[in-house]
Amino acid sequence: MKAIASIKVDFIAGTSVKDCVTEMIALAGRVGARIECGINGVEVWAEDGDDPEDIGAAYQHEMMKGEGYRIASAYEGRELRATRKYRKRRP
Repeated sequence: MKAIASIKVDFIAGTSVKDCVTEMIALAGRVGARIECGINGVEVWAEDGDDPEDIGAAYQHEMMKGEGYRIASAYEGRELRATRKYRKRRP
């Protein structure tokens, strides 16, 4: 089994989630590893080639959840964006 490297990063308070995710994806492309960051209690994972919209959708979904472990990734976001429920919530 191949090991997957990950790098944990932090952003300055007040940075928008969109800017954080965009920077995380760019960094993942430069270093060739998954980038992880905790944003408002949600662990956000980004890899090279991820769509920021997918991660944003997953982040919003995780923020609406109650207690428990919350992870937002592009995979989850793609699944959410494909559902009718997600499309109805969008303006």
